[in-house]
Amino acid sequence: MNIKMKESMNLKDSKNSNTLVAIYVDDLSNVITLEETFYSVSKQTHNVDLLVFHPDTFTDEQIVSLKASLENPKLVLRKQNQEGILEEQKMESDGKINYFLTKTNSNNFSQIFNEAFNAASENEYDFFSIIEPNDVVGLNWYAQANHYALENENISMFFPIIRNTV
Repeated sequence: MNIKMKESMNLKDSKNSNTLVAIYVDDLSNVITLEETFYSVSKQTHNVDLLVFHPDTFTDEQIVSLKASLENPKLVLRKQNQEGILEEQKMESDGKINYFLTKTNSNNFSQIFNEAFNAASENEYDFFSIIEPNDVVGLNWYAQANHYALENENISMFFPIIRNTV
């Protein structure tokens, strides 16, 4: 775990991957969903580095909570038992996330995207991705994207296919 300030985006010393994934976390009210997102990142078959932006207004308590979610992400499985009562089973990840916490005063997607893209470029990452706090990424997503990109050098952008579940 590393904590970086906005003015210092040198991630090279702790870089663990050729892929930088960025996420902006401005709300900790739904920690279960956030931890599911982190769980999916921790279980990737292709390691990624995670750049976690948070508002510069986060309190020390919020930072501690965010770190706890990053360092011990959980997946909550919900199912009904034979009596019809909803039960929860928590699965803890055995994977670790190489993450960087970064304060930001940016507050919209384009600003966050630009900050993250610049960090990826400055730190010589081959690939860059951005996710949201409610995204759950398939366990092979970055491995497949990396493999495809290496075989298709003339392709410079790779977008996920999204299925509307509403």
